Amino acid sequence: MTDKDRMEGGILYGGSDTLNNASVLVRKAYAGVAEELTYAVFERIRAGLDLPMIFGASNASRAQATIWDKLNQYNQANPVDQVDLTHVAHSLGVSGTKNAMNWANLQDMNFNHLNANLTALGTSYPINSDIETGYFDTATGLFRKTKLDYSIAPKDCIGTCLLIGRTASTAENTKIGIPLVDLLLHHTVPYIKDKEVLEFYIKDQSKLNEKINESQKIWGRSNSDEFGPKLKTLE
Repeated sequence: MTDKDRMEGGILYGGSDTLNNASVLVRKAYAGVAEELTYAVFERIRAGLDLPMIFGASNASRAQATIWDKLNQYNQANPVDQVDLTHVAHSLGVSGTKNAMNWANLQDMNFNHLNANLTALGTSYPINSDIETGYFDTATGLFRKTKLDYSIAPKDCIGTCLLIGRTASTAENTKIGIPLVDLLLHHTVPYIKDKEVLEFYIKDQSKLNEKINESQKIWGRSNSDEFGPKLKTLE
């Protein structure tokens, strides 16, 4: 996966807000295939173990914590002109953000001047907790105020697997087939936020309609005006 692929994914999952506002994409430097696979497994495991004093955090996770700290410092110095953190993470990115939270706790950081509006898509970190008891509870201990929107597609095995995501689907149409079928499709397409970003990337109308129909079918939507992942909100 290239930087262009990562940027495209960040825009598709972040939606028109990402297109229309200044945004920061946090990533780690790329290595070989074996190294990347090892990292993907290890990043998920250490996010679930909650032991940053032993397993540390990646540079990308540390960078996230540093950005949050700078935003917090800005708000502390500018009580009238405040900014909020609007944060979107997908799949392995959710694990990386959980590691950033763990790292911030280890460093005794506290973002008590910063509100966090978090979105977690296709969450994927294993072992001891789901998105509500792990991700959300950790965030509420760090930020002044936390809102979490999360989404898990019906057949997204990464998000729903008991050994990885441990989180129930946010869809109503959960009985639509064997989870392993269309695994990659259900881990990517359902989380495209809005039609505006699709129109930004796909100029061919037939291909655009095909992608829209894929998303509608996955979520069981009958209203063509509705689009995007079905979210559950925690505050």
